[in-house]
Amino acid sequence: MPVNTTDQDSKNDPFNTSFFSIEVDGVAMATFSSASGLETKVDVIEDLVATKDGKTLNRKIPGKIHYGDITFTRGMTKDMALYDWHQKILDGKLNEAVKTASVVIYDVEGTEVARWNLERAWPSALKISDLKAAGGEVAVEQMTFVSSRIERVKK
Repeated sequence: MPVNTTDQDSKNDPFNTSFFSIEVDGVAMATFSSASGLETKVDVIEDLVATKDGKTLNRKIPGKIHYGDITFTRGMTKDMALYDWHQKILDGKLNEAVKTASVVIYDVEGTEVARWNLERAWPSALKISDLKAAGGEVAVEQMTFVSSRIERVKK
C-alpha cells in the first residue's frame, strides 16, 4: 500500500546528508565531506539520599556538561582560510581566533537541513594525510574545532 506523506510527516523523516560546512561569524568558510564528534554529554553524579522511613536511595543528578571536539575531513584545497585561522592560535592570538561558528548540514540539493551553533569556537588541530607521489591519491586534511557550547538551532 502506498504511503501518503504530508509536510508534517516529512519533517520527521531522516534526511540524507550530502556535505557539511563551517560558518564563521555568519560567513561560510569551508565545506567538508565528513564530520565527527558533534556531541553534548552530561556527567552523572550519584547522590545517596535517606528517605523519611530510613531507606537509602541512589539519586542521579546532572553534573558537568561536556561538548565534543568536532573533526571535519575534506580534500585539501588551495584555500588558506582555515590554515590562517589555526595559525592565529599557534601565534598566541587567542582574542582574534575565538569566533562564533556554525556547523551546517546540507542535503543533496544543497538545502540546509540542520545547524548547530558553536560559542567561542577555535581550531585546535590541523592534520594533513600522508603524502604519496604514486597512486594519484587526493591529499586530505582534517581540522578539529573546540567550543565552549554547542546548541542545535530549530529549523
